[in-house]
Amino acid sequence: MLKYMINPDLACPVKSIFYISPGSGKNKKLVSISILLFTTLLIFTFTLTANNLAVGTVTITDINTTSHYANLQFDISWDNSWRNDITGAGQAVPYNWDAAWVFSKYKVGSGNWNHCTLAETGHTDPTGTPSGVTIDGQSDRMGVFIYRSANGTGTNT
Repeated sequence: MLKYMINPDLACPVKSIFYISPGSGKNKKLVSISILLFTTLLIFTFTLTANNLAVGTVTITDINTTSHYANLQFDISWDNSWRNDITGAGQAVPYNWDAAWVFSKYKVGSGNWNHCTLAETGHTDPTGTPSGVTIDGQSDRMGVFIYRSANGTGTNT
């Protein structure tokens, strides 16, 4: 039995509990090598960690109280962003990317917080965005995923 706990802030094992049944010296050596290999693979697997997500300069424009909508504009950035799933330069195993899940809430006066219902489509990425982003609206309209439009790594703004 193997229990393993990962601290995502450290990207390395915090606590390991191993139960190894007693055996011959050959089995112990094989188990030791297996544990070392397993731990090494886990450490290298978690080396890509997006962090420092920041949202700022939030503005609400075009408020329409008749149709009950408004436009929300904001700046977003995060460090150590990656994407490597598109065929061509930068494509690499494990063919994935990171994304920011963005949602909005509101409250009226001292009432309860409620989710904003976001448009499923029609979101825009301002021209001149350095890394180019995709804004992917969801069918439940509770939020959007924002991620790189092309393969790459580094700060996503």
